[in-house]
Amino acid sequence: MNAPTEHPRWCDRKTCDRLGVHASRVLPVNTGRTEETVLDVALVQSWLPASEPQLSMTVIDGVDFEQVLMSLGQGRVLAHRLRQLLDDAKGGAK
Repeated sequence: MNAPTEHPRWCDRKTCDRLGVHASRVLPVNTGRTEETVLDVALVQSWLPASEPQLSMTVIDGVDFEQVLMSLGQGRVLAHRLRQLLDDAKGGAK
């Protein structure tokens, strides 16, 4: 498939051309300290007409990795659920 002539404003053209999909810059989920699991998130979208953007979350655990794609709606709900859990964690023991 030929590269599209128009790109979403978030599309990183170098990554897009290399992967063959619209792709944003990758944002690391970095706490500033060493973690056992590495997480990255990005936006992706097929070059096919009428495709919708999706959130991509890549989880790297040692040599194994998994990529999870979710709709923007699922991403919004996930963000809300994570905030709930983080607020619960601040509450301490019952």
